Amino acid sequence: MRAPRPAGYATSTTTNANPHTSTDPVPETATTETEAETNTTKEEPKESLEKQHAQLKDLYLRSLADVQNTITRGKREQQSAREFAIQQFAKDIISIADTLEIAMANIPKENENEKKGLELTSNELKKIFAKHGVTGKKMIPPYRRQTA
Repeated sequence: MRAPRPAGYATSTTTNANPHTSTDPVPETATTETEAETNTTKEEPKESLEKQHAQLKDLYLRSLADVQNTITRGKREQQSAREFAIQQFAKDIISIADTLEIAMANIPKENENEKKGLELTSNELKKIFAKHGVTGKKMIPPYRRQTA
């Protein structure tokens, strides 16, 4: 036996064939509006839209700033990677320049032509280093480090 429904609820005479929808009674007052509610609902959408606009604008500006920061960070990391690769290459070449200088110092006097050739090569390397701002101490070649 069912309990009686409270006053103000509409009764439904149709049976709902779909088991997924609710058959609960709907209050009759939900479908009627008073004039006071109508006046406030006209103002509420404008305020609601302004608030939503402000939120979306803030979200847009934050997203734009995030994209710009990502681009800047990517460029900076790319530049850093290039500089690191160049530094590693320059360190390897400096080792060769040091080896050339050691070879020039150890060439006998009767081999002046070879010595001049090594000096020209060494001078060209020094010019290239100066052009690219590579400076530093002389490096000891790896095979000399063991005895140094």
